[in-house]
Amino acid sequence: LDARADVSDRVARMLCGAPHLARLNASGSPLSDDALLALVRARGARITHLELSDCARLTRLSVGQLTPRLLPRLAALDLYNVAAGMDTYAAVFHAHAHWPCLRDLKLKPVAAAPRRLGRAGDEMLEAIASNCPRLVALRLFGCHGITDAGLSAVLGSLGHLRELVVMHQPEDPVALDGDDSPEPPAQGAAASTDTDAAPGGLLLSLPSINDLWASMPALPSNALPQHTRNRAPAAAPDTPCLSDQPTSAGHRPFTSQALRRGVRSQRFNLLNLDMAYDSACAEHLAKLSHLHTLCGRVITRHAKALLESQFPKCKMMVWNID
Repeated sequence: LDARADVSDRVARMLCGAPHLARLNASGSPLSDDALLALVRARGARITHLELSDCARLTRLSVGQLTPRLLPRLAALDLYNVAAGMDTYAAVFHAHAHWPCLRDLKLKPVAAAPRRLGRAGDEMLEAIASNCPRLVALRLFGCHGITDAGLSAVLGSLGHLRELVVMHQPEDPVALDGDDSPEPPAQGAAASTDTDAAPGGLLLSLPSINDLWASMPALPSNALPQHTRNRAPAAAPDTPCLSDQPTSAGHRPFTSQALRRGVRSQRFNLLNLDMAYDSACAEHLAKLSHLHTLCGRVITRHAKALLESQFPKCKMMVWNID
């Protein structure tokens, strides 16, 4: 059932009596916690696809109770821009919550002040890596506090991955400044247009370029294998690796340390990491058998040459070349 923005609590109560409900797209709907839980308890045993992005009334009270016991056949889950934090998602995918059928997962947790995060971001990724063994597509946005350790757990454990997006949100004032609320605008200043108020008080962020990448249609999983050209990459530069250089506002992208554990999946249709790809990163990625699209923050010229020699058909959507 594709009912975007139309699933109210009343409609959800009606769907509780729909015996063949297997797919539900309720994105942008005014669905409440109680209504979602009632629907999942009534029909969750048959639901395989559940899309709840931008449901502004949903909170951790319902999201935290989405378990494999209630949704044993769930194959696709979209919780983009739902009012739940990384600690909630870490609990959903904790050690005793095995999701054997989940293949497509999309999350954008609510931002929290850095001092409140602890290891919640890494714990969330480690739980996903341990308990979602058949994931094919994993797209995570606004994941403040995730380090190389969390990304390494995913790359080193999930052998079926074809699409991986893991992006921080360094432009978020909450993440940068560490305050519990953004700084109010100066007196007389025009109101900000970066966010739109939604019912229930949740601020829905306008899509960034990373969000647009997340909305790209799935690339074909049967893409032709790519063959190595017998061409030597350019000589490594003498400048320091970008991964060793901290960025402004205390934000640090992922580094080659996230790849040292190895990459279990050998074929990627989309790899979009908040990473500065240096020569060490490129050497790890060059061991893949297939790479269709690579996105990220920065790539060095030597890394770009190395990857182009290995994957001549790879599309590189990287912000800057250094």
